[in-house]
Amino acid sequence: MIKISHMSKIYSTKGGSVTALDNVSLNIGKGELVAIVGQSGSGKSTLMNILGCLSTPTAGRYTLSGQDVHNLSFDERSLLRRDKIGFIFQGFNLLPKMSAIENVALPLMCAKVSYDERVRRAKDALCRVGLERRLNHKPHEMSGGQQQRVAIARALISNPHLILADEPTGNLDSSSGDEVLRLLIEANKAGHTVILITHDEKIARRTDRKICISDGRIISDINQ
Repeated sequence: MIKISHMSKIYSTKGGSVTALDNVSLNIGKGELVAIVGQSGSGKSTLMNILGCLSTPTAGRYTLSGQDVHNLSFDERSLLRRDKIGFIFQGFNLLPKMSAIENVALPLMCAKVSYDERVRRAKDALCRVGLERRLNHKPHEMSGGQQQRVAIARALISNPHLILADEPTGNLDSSSGDEVLRLLIEANKAGHTVILITHDEKIARRTDRKICISDGRIISDINQ
């Protein structure tokens, strides 16, 4: 599903250039559950942004589901994100004035799905993550764990090929974090390719494959 070849990402700063990714090559197959592990500044978030078509590499190639992302226009990358990638962030990234069901339905609104279909699918997605009693609650009316489950429902609603989760349990207590991780493992078993970006070894141990990155380079790639 994912093929990265000799990818580098270099940022220009006032103090000179900074290499965030250094000649990275990587393949991830359909249906894998993968942890990308590294400390702050290791390059793992830069890699996630490129995998999610939120950023472009300075050099190298990225192919997602057979599409060469390098050759896509800005608008084409936006459509690829909308249709094939679901995102889950540490900070939840929910719109504060929208209810749970409105937040979850938002990707379908962007895809111009009818209102009735949006509502039906959003309800189904929220039921899948155990929030059938929180449909009309706004983010401030929910716990952190509940907000992250809303974010998971939003990521799943378009049935994406790939789910990218950036430190999805980072702002949660251990019980809520375990529940979020269980939902992501369930999504993987349902056929989604799931990539977890984390610095937490306990989370990484529950995946099928652990890729360690340091100073912009992959230093180990282990099937578990």
